[in-house]
Amino acid sequence: MEPGAPQVDDGIPAGTASLLSGYRPEGGRYDEMLSKGGKLREGWDEFLSAFGKIRKEDFVRRWEQAQKLIHENGITYNVYDESRSTERPWELDPVPFVLPEDEWKKIEGALVQRARVLDRILADCYGSRELIRRGLLPPDVVFGNPRFFRPCAGIPQPRGRFLHFYAVDIARAADGQWWVLGDRTQAPSGMGYALENRVVQTRMVPEVARDCRLVRLVNYFREVLEAIANASPRRKEDPRIVLLTPGPLAETYFEHAFLARYLGIALVEGEDLTVRDDHVYLKTLDGLQPVDVILRRLDEEFADPLELMSESQIGVAGILGAIRAGNVAVLNPPGSGLAESPALLAFLPIVCRELLGEDLKMPSVATWWCGQPEALTEVLGRLDKVVIKSALERGKRQVRFPGQESEADRKHLEQSIRANPMDYVAQEIVSFSTAPVWNGNGFDARTIALRVHLVATDDGYAVMPGGLTRFAGESGPERPVSMSMQKGSGSKDTWIVSKDEVPHHQSIYDARYPLALRRSATDFPSRTADNLYWLGRYAERSEFAARVLRQIVARMTSEREFGALPDVAPLWSTVVELGHLAAPLAHQQPAALGVDGLERALFDAIFGTGEVNSLRRIHDVLQRVSSISRDALSHDSWRITQQLAQALQRKRGRRLLDLIPILDQTITLHAALSGMASENTTHTQGWRFLDLGRRLERALYLIRLGELTLRYHERGEPRPLESVLEVIDSSITYRRRHFFAPRLLPVLDLLIYDPTNPRSLAYQFERVDQHLALLPAERVRPYATEARKLLAPLLTQTRTTELSADDLNDELTHIEQVKQFLGTVEGTVEAISSDLTRVYFSVLMPEQSSVAGPSLGVS
Repeated sequence: MEPGAPQVDDGIPAGTASLLSGYRPEGGRYDEMLSKGGKLREGWDEFLSAFGKIRKEDFVRRWEQAQKLIHENGITYNVYDESRSTERPWELDPVPFVLPEDEWKKIEGALVQRARVLDRILADCYGSRELIRRGLLPPDVVFGNPRFFRPCAGIPQPRGRFLHFYAVDIARAADGQWWVLGDRTQAPSGMGYALENRVVQTRMVPEVARDCRLVRLVNYFREVLEAIANASPRRKEDPRIVLLTPGPLAETYFEHAFLARYLGIALVEGEDLTVRDDHVYLKTLDGLQPVDVILRRLDEEFADPLELMSESQIGVAGILGAIRAGNVAVLNPPGSGLAESPALLAFLPIVCRELLGEDLKMPSVATWWCGQPEALTEVLGRLDKVVIKSALERGKRQVRFPGQESEADRKHLEQSIRANPMDYVAQEIVSFSTAPVWNGNGFDARTIALRVHLVATDDGYAVMPGGLTRFAGESGPERPVSMSMQKGSGSKDTWIVSKDEVPHHQSIYDARYPLALRRSATDFPSRTADNLYWLGRYAERSEFAARVLRQIVARMTSEREFGALPDVAPLWSTVVELGHLAAPLAHQQPAALGVDGLERALFDAIFGTGEVNSLRRIHDVLQRVSSISRDALSHDSWRITQQLAQALQRKRGRRLLDLIPILDQTITLHAALSGMASENTTHTQGWRFLDLGRRLERALYLIRLGELTLRYHERGEPRPLESVLEVIDSSITYRRRHFFAPRLLPVLDLLIYDPTNPRSLAYQFERVDQHLALLPAERVRPYATEARKLLAPLLTQTRTTELSADDLNDELTHIEQVKQFLGTVEGTVEAISSDLTRVYFSVLMPEQSSVAGPSLGVS
């Protein structure tokens, strides 16, 4: 153990001491669990006492289940490099960071004070600017900051506040003093991840949380919901609230979707909103609906391309005008990011005394703004003992540690500072405290920092009892460490433990009256309906491809002789026409490829990752569409779509026989997804468009299958009939109805005209008509849309066609009738899809009325 590191006290119980046997805190740092005398700190004694009762093998099993839960819940963080972004599973340590409630109360008081000061500073900078006039803030710190938005000056703010949501990063130094590392004021993230950490942690060790009297988070989120609702400028009982996200490529998109679901508000992107006459509206299937409150998770400079960043394609044009007119509340409003300026830390102590008449209860890390001559001299004189950062915009430049750089690099940095001193701040290097992190067998000491969240209330600010603890991605000797999720740091749940029993709370939602019952939602965004529609189409595309491919593999594995290859030719043509094979394989018949060539082609059709429209590629798109539709899907439905993608993530097996269980699993998962949608999903407009997509896609596949069936029959090859029945899952139905080998007309009846067969064309048309009749335009005026008018003659034909034949002439007449019908119906189905896009997915956007593809950009 290093000199100065705590020694484990001999008085600690044996069970607890065994947990600490390999724990080696770093000397010279404050350890959160052990005092210098080796005694357990307050809160940790009870935690380890309860934790130590769990057998190690039981704990390992629970931890594996918790990691599986993180994976199944899709808790991710988007990590960026220079070329792309990738989803990284959320890293949660199974050992929480524990703090006693008495100490937490002091932290709460200090952070509430800080929130009040920053709120007053923002109000002053965008208002009277007395702080600048009195010399308390240099003009360059405000007006030189890229996050000072002049169009936001003088705009009235909801409830007179700029800072509705606030997060602050804090850490403890070696002497036990808590220090503020930085402020997050424009769109603070981490609140949703902290809640998800708590959900996973307490599910893993519920008895430990109970024995430690863990303070729950529900009260804080009740304050969050109330703060959002009370910000409504119209002060009505039921305001329309949306969470504005930049989209699924955002670093913390999981958190956006999670919070929207948890709080019960709509998750929207910029294209879902429009401004008319200084009012913000949500584009829904029922038309434009007024929006009262926007919980902004979009970076502020992108919020309004008219008045802020003109290049922004993810904001809402005119939103600042709506805020200025007092017609919508945006939390936090654009311009609030000014308070994140590192340079501001240098002036916060004196500003706090002037505004509140009291000293800061929790100091910031010592900061020097190089724009002041005295501070510049101080910094250059001790350059090797400080950290250098951008002064005006957090994260603009790489953080520099001159003491660890070469002499040449240090000289170059000094020249840069002298040339532009106002652009730099220097901060004291603080040795953060350490806390235990589970390493698989015991505890390692890792550097930690804590992000705490606050929300504005009527009488001040409420503090989340806990927060997002982050630990460094490396351990060992003291060094500057990264607490960035982008650079591999992990997270912990933060436990505030009470001496008293913690009351149980049922819900974050209060009972409100009058109580009006609803059976439909009027805030369903048209973009979400569009995505669900294409989710249904891709789900059907995947299932149909899997069914056809399974039939080919089944026939190949039942008879391996070369003479059996013609039996798969009709199904092979289906695979080719659906684009599941790339050239040159697509231009060859099975007999020409041979058994080995056909095997390679089948593996490519299932696992191919190139331009080929393989089953795996379809699943990747399906996963992407489900991810951007997550807030509209049940958790179980979303999990199934993820399992579908994961089933083909890597090639498994090298033989045809290995493909059967993979395709069986795919089809079974689709059956679960379909059943979940039918039996477990409320039949809202979102579900309606999901099923519409599935029905129209299935109709297109059935049409092509019918055309191929007729084509091979004309060649005198009856072999496809058995395969067609298998693909549409109707073999048993056929055998019960007809005691003879498959014949063309009975097969065509099951495939096209039988309204009782869920996999017939007639059944799809009936379901589509039922959905269309209940869409908003049709409820106002029946047959108002072109889609329903187009469908009407198809329904008439499928309802009135009868394929019974008394002789060969009758049979030939019916075959020609079916051929003509299939030759015209595909274009009609595509036209129905295009009309749905025009009427609903591009709602109230005539400039996009010709767009027929999905909003995702795939087809």
